[in-house]
Amino acid sequence: MPSTQGRFAQPSAYVPNLSADEFLPWVDDQEAVAAGLNRREFAARQADLWRKGLADWAQGPERIERLRSAAEFAVYTPGSRAGLPVNALGSFAPPPARSRMTGIFCVNAL
Repeated sequence: MPSTQGRFAQPSAYVPNLSADEFLPWVDDQEAVAAGLNRREFAARQADLWRKGLADWAQGPERIERLRSAAEFAVYTPGSRAGLPVNALGSFAPPPARSRMTGIFCVNAL
């Protein structure tokens, strides 16, 4: 799962019971402060939000556990070390000069 901001990509992958204690390690201190809550209160609010949201889609802890036991999860975080870091910008480097010339030749040949 890519997480462009280094945030929690999909809580159901890491918090099967959707409890505040499971959310606590993922709480961003700045988000909690901005919401006027301490870390534990913010974690409880997020757990409740996710529990209710998933329940609206008939996704309870049992289904989440089935998914967790059937799949492997990894969170890739470009530009962050919050998950597995990925260098996404390295792929935007221009190709070597020889490749550029070949590419121009091919385009001109069309």
